[in-house]
Amino acid sequence: MVNEALNQPITIREGKRTRKTTKLDGVILTMLTAALKGDAKAQASLIALLRSLGMTGEPPEAPTQEPFTADDQGLIADYFRRNGSTLRQLTDSDGKEIPADSTHSEKTKS
Repeated sequence: MVNEALNQPITIREGKRTRKTTKLDGVILTMLTAALKGDAKAQASLIALLRSLGMTGEPPEAPTQEPFTADDQGLIADYFRRNGSTLRQLTDSDGKEIPADSTHSEKTKS
């Protein structure tokens, strides 16, 4: 439904000239015109649109996932212990093996 609405034809005026285009193209042209006239909101919207489409020449933003902590590894090891599954040997951020039993705190056991 949205695609249909955005792809409907409209007639736009550019100076003394008129031409037919889609509603989506009309919105983008309006945003671009406003941005070129110095409208800060239109400029920010245009930059956000260009970034989302990968058109700024900037490398994509890297995901910001934090590495597992010892507590996270302990929770995972505990989950596998309680469910009778085996767990592969865990390693810390330096690549050293962490014994599964040493990652879980005694105070969390009931």
